[in-house]
Amino acid sequence: MPSALLIFRSGSKSGDYHDDMNRANYNKLLQEKLIPNLESKSFIVVDNATYHNIQFNRHSTSNAKKCEMLFWLDKNGIRYSSDMTKAELYCTTATGCQLNCS
Repeated sequence: MPSALLIFRSGSKSGDYHDDMNRANYNKLLQEKLIPNLESKSFIVVDNATYHNIQFNRHSTSNAKKCEMLFWLDKNGIRYSSDMTKAELYCTTATGCQLNCS
């Protein structure tokens, strides 16, 4: 699609544009170039590059503090027991529900 070309100066010494592509450049490409030039009923297929994906309200990682896990569970209205271990809380945040995590 010739009218959807995004040109930007690369700061990479490797010659690989992937070193400079980020979410800001990707969003600019989508919003200013690609989407306005798509025909109706078009669809876009993308790979799994990190700048193609945004996760909202992401659950805690296993390295998170217990208080951060509790905050996330409270914010999302997910019940838990006050005597749960950090590992059990992590399992609950990762699944979004109470499960047997052993």
